[in-house]
Amino acid sequence: MLIDYTETLERLQRGLGKAYEKNPSVLNIPGKSIAVKVDPNYYLAIMPSFQNRIAEWAGVFPEKASKSLVHTGNIACPSSSSPFSLQLGVQWGEPLTVRTLLCAFVSADFIDQALKIYAKRPAPLPVADIYLLEAQQSELKNFFGNKTFLDKTAFKPQI
Repeated sequence: MLIDYTETLERLQRGLGKAYEKNPSVLNIPGKSIAVKVDPNYYLAIMPSFQNRIAEWAGVFPEKASKSLVHTGNIACPSSSSPFSLQLGVQWGEPLTVRTLLCAFVSADFIDQALKIYAKRPAPLPVADIYLLEAQQSELKNFFGNKTFLDKTAFKPQI
């Protein structure tokens, strides 16, 4: 039996867009937001905060939210049965902050479309001042497999 995720995705986008409209700091502020645009294709989503908040705003269970995002390709993962979150070293800001966070990669198209339709944002959010540690590139290439990989600007050596 095929599962139709259309309604759930629409609810997730609507909930996220409306939440952003009320409080823009839910996105793109390193160290504060539930997801931050790390390159033109992906937002780095902080887990489980992202999953829990987007589910709450959509009125669905967190597991249903993440399952819908994974099975529709809106969260990057090696396969639909693989874990979609990773412990990653991330750095941002002045003074420099370096943290290891549990993260997932959410499609920028999914989030940017939510903001355009439901928050009336005319243009996508810019890439934020946040970077993955360069030493993690090969691990992430394995994780992404044949999916679109992160732009080189998403990485910086650890200082």
